[in-house]
Amino acid sequence: MVTVASAKEYLRIDGTAEDTLIGTLVSAASAYLAGAVDDFAAKYAADESFAALADMLELAYIVELYRNRDSINDTRAAETHFSYMFFAQMTALQNWT
Repeated sequence: MVTVASAKEYLRIDGTAEDTLIGTLVSAASAYLAGAVDDFAAKYAADESFAALADMLELAYIVELYRNRDSINDTRAAETHFSYMFFAQMTALQNWT
C-alpha cells in the first residue's frame, strides 16, 4: 500500500509542509483504483504481483495529481493527459485474473 511516506519518497519531497496535500492525493489515488477495478481489495491481498502493479499505478496517479495541483481550477486545463503506461497498467489491473 502506498503511504504518505512512500509517496513523498517517490516524489522526492523532504519536510512536512505538504503532508496534508500528499495524504489527500494518496487517498484519492487509492479510491480511484478501488473504484476502477472489480474486487480490488481481494485481488490486492491475494496476489503480490497485482499489489506491486497497483502500487506503481497509484504512485503514477499521485505524481500526475501533484504535478498538476495548481491547474485543478484552471478552465484551460479541461483534460488530463495520462501516459500510455497509465492506461496500459489500468487495463491490466481491470482484466486481472
